[in-house]
Amino acid sequence: MDTTSATPAANTAVPQWPLSSHEIVSKTGYLLGVEEKFFYDESMEDRALHLEIFREMEKNRAAQILRSLCMIRTGLERNFKNIHLSMKQNTIYLESLTEYIPQDSLKILSREGVRIPTCRRPIDYVIEVNRLIQDRVNNCKVLFPSWLEWNYIRDLFIMPGGLTEQGTKEAAETYYANRKLYPYGVYMNWKPRDEGNILYNDAKFLQLLYFWNRDEFTYMGHVTLMRHDTKENICRFLEDSRKTVIVVDCENADPYRFHAVLDDLGKDLLSSVEKILLFNDLRTSVAWKYIGRELNVPVEEIITERVLDRKSLVDIRLAAETSKEFYKNGAESFILVSSDSDYFGLISALREARFLVVMEREHCSRSMQETLQENSITHCFMDDFPLDESDELKEKVILKELQTALTRNFHFNLDQLLSTIETETRAELSPAASRDLRNRIEKNIRIEIAEDGDMRIEFSRLK
Repeated sequence: MDTTSATPAANTAVPQWPLSSHEIVSKTGYLLGVEEKFFYDESMEDRALHLEIFREMEKNRAAQILRSLCMIRTGLERNFKNIHLSMKQNTIYLESLTEYIPQDSLKILSREGVRIPTCRRPIDYVIEVNRLIQDRVNNCKVLFPSWLEWNYIRDLFIMPGGLTEQGTKEAAETYYANRKLYPYGVYMNWKPRDEGNILYNDAKFLQLLYFWNRDEFTYMGHVTLMRHDTKENICRFLEDSRKTVIVVDCENADPYRFHAVLDDLGKDLLSSVEKILLFNDLRTSVAWKYIGRELNVPVEEIITERVLDRKSLVDIRLAAETSKEFYKNGAESFILVSSDSDYFGLISALREARFLVVMEREHCSRSMQETLQENSITHCFMDDFPLDESDELKEKVILKELQTALTRNFHFNLDQLLSTIETETRAELSPAASRDLRNRIEKNIRIEIAEDGDMRIEFSRLK
């Protein structure tokens, strides 16, 4: 793990970290052995570590074991000299070092059947604890979301060269020289530098963590928290509307972010929505057809064809259908989901209608934002909504499309195929033998996937 280069945030006098969740930092802090007194109720927004997560982790056996081991290791590192003097006087059991080693952690390990071998030197205890941590840290992988690079988290717990005397000595020297820079004073594997509280929130921690590993954290939506006033404005818009229609320019919107917006608003607010119109093009993401199935709101997908290969008609169709909803069907309010500035013409034309524009920050120009503000048009950004469940939805979409593709490419009739092969090879079997062969094929057929992704059908134990 290399942290020798300046981080992006370190170049500014006052780093600005976005409003973010605290789940990852709270779990990491718990496992590293941060004391419970540093965990606070979620209502205390200026506090980094949340007590609710602490209590949740206390119910997990693997988490308790790893935390206990890390607390013992930190105790050994903090008090190494004093422990060394005590052990010179033949005090060799950790249970007898009550002043330096957390006894509750030893009791938890004993209860869970985890034994630290008795050693004659404190450095040997460090090595044995390091060995146990290496053996057990992966048991905590399931506590973190699948989109997170687990190896980056795992490395924080692994002392470099921690199974050798030289490695433990070097780690101890680094820890003693920079102890104030370690989060809450607990030992972890990193090259310490003055970053403030690296467990301040998930956004800060993960950006730094990925940077240390020569990577870039690009899943900010997974840890973003929506500003209170953003949701308040949307709620007020929906509550003041008699009949609302959501119109979505699928060419200029991310289907998973759109789903995150609706998911965060909840069923009660969405119940006031008359319907959702998805204006799509044959070339846009197939994910949109699955988005509608996840909602409890009537969804109509409107597919537009292209007159010219390079020209989509989505924007024209959207404007026409929105006008129809206003003049013919009595819709008075519209949530327009698009980052395309061309739609300001539509908003200007329907002056009596109420609009709330939902955009993606990276695709919306500054001039468009200023125009909306100058005209007092309510707007917000999809980026501000958390993407907690987006990976789950993406997996559903991928698996459904994979099922379709496999059915299309692997579809055949086994009985017809066997009959054809028997005829072509002149190896016709008796009905009984043919049925026996078919049953054995059914029980032993499987799909093999090579490292390069190539798929083939094989028989496992068929003879």
